[in-house]
Amino acid sequence: MPRRQSAKTRRTVVIVCSVLCTGLVLMVIGFQGHVTGTEFAPSHFQSRDFSFYEIPGLQLQISPITRTGTTAGVATSIRLSGLIQTPKGPPTQWHVVSLSRGMTGTTPDDAHLLTEQLEMLHDGTSFWKTWNTDHPQHAAVLWPMVQRLAQRELYVLIPELLLIARSSAENDTPQTLRKKIDQTLIREYRSLIADMRQSDRPDLADAFDQELRADYPDLPRAEPTVIQREESTKQESATDNSVK
Repeated sequence: MPRRQSAKTRRTVVIVCSVLCTGLVLMVIGFQGHVTGTEFAPSHFQSRDFSFYEIPGLQLQISPITRTGTTAGVATSIRLSGLIQTPKGPPTQWHVVSLSRGMTGTTPDDAHLLTEQLEMLHDGTSFWKTWNTDHPQHAAVLWPMVQRLAQRELYVLIPELLLIARSSAENDTPQTLRKKIDQTLIREYRSLIADMRQSDRPDLADAFDQELRADYPDLPRAEPTVIQREESTKQESATDNSVK
């Protein structure tokens, strides 16, 4: 009889421990294994939220991904107005806007630089939706350029283009806006190419150069911006050597 009670007690202890351990694991996964985020598709100017569960630390997904569309009204209007080129079918390229794991907080990614602007309000209404309505010809210049940069994941260049558009629409013609944007992109591309070469990343520098040549095939090979950067680098190097 005592042996039966002892065996029964052990089974009870094992069951209780198993239940407690399972509950603890589920609690940890529930708090620390919940992954949420937002994605953006530059081809369609669409956004969506996603969420799933993973094993914390291992980042091993253990549940299906749930997705919900969250496209801002201004992004929809840009697409429906024909201001960007939208391919047939659903988007195939999605870029992470932000990501949150457990209770670590939300980490923004590069695409956030565009989606944040699209959500900008002025007097309680969408700033860019109003701007597009007030300046349709300028909008036809701006948004294709923005889409092209987004598809190349060059979101870091987009805020300056939007700033140029905001500041020049009232006084400049669409042609002048296009010229200002072109000058800015050429300068920024040249800067990126120079930075990549100085960082010993020739493949990336060549990729940027190919994109620049595709956009501006008549652009001269020797640009003042590059020459100035190279001369500045040489002077800094010479100064450092003389100090040593």
